[in-house]
Amino acid sequence: MQQSGVNWFKVVGWLVVLGLVAAVVTAFVTQNSEWQAQLSLNLGFWGSELAQPWPVPWLCFGSAAIGLGVGVVWGLVRGWRIRRDSTRIDQVVSSRGSSSDDDWV
Repeated sequence: MQQSGVNWFKVVGWLVVLGLVAAVVTAFVTQNSEWQAQLSLNLGFWGSELAQPWPVPWLCFGSAAIGLGVGVVWGLVRGWRIRRDSTRIDQVVSSRGSSSDDDWV
């Protein structure tokens, strides 16, 4: 018999994981808030450098946010392509219809 409702073990587990992640992030920011880094980018044909040093936590969180954004856009585009292709396949299958000699179904 299935129970309806909330699985409290999962809820407590996720809260513990969330608390541990928050503790690690807080410790990282606390320990590294005074550190600053001067970053530069050299692509061989073009180079750039930040105008002033930035705190390390900002750089880490900024790079994580950029990576997350790229991943979300990549996933949305991929999902759109899969939906488009499945629509085309459905149209081809439905246009063929069923034949009387098709004993597959």
